[in-house]
Amino acid sequence: MVYVIYNDSTKEIYTASVKDDTVVPSGYTKVEEAGDSLESLGLDDNVCNYKYIDNDFVLNQDKIDADAAAAEQQATDAASANTKLIDLGLTQDEIDALKQS
Repeated sequence: MVYVIYNDSTKEIYTASVKDDTVVPSGYTKVEEAGDSLESLGLDDNVCNYKYIDNDFVLNQDKIDADAAAAEQQATDAASANTKLIDLGLTQDEIDALKQS
């Protein structure tokens, strides 16, 4: 069995596991699906990219797109910050040292 916990209102999957050891938060529902792994259900490792609608797993493309946009924005922000630090006279080595601390 695979135990799937999803949000009651959004239907987004919270977690899925072959172990029945997760406490179900308020506002969530746990269902049991026949299978011995996430792959046997046709799911990839990031189960949070799915919704559980009408006893079926649906890829949540809106969430995937939003996550990709956020990652792109974060990379853009980091590059912009790096450029500003260089404009202030810091070397790339000094910037890298700041990132490590």
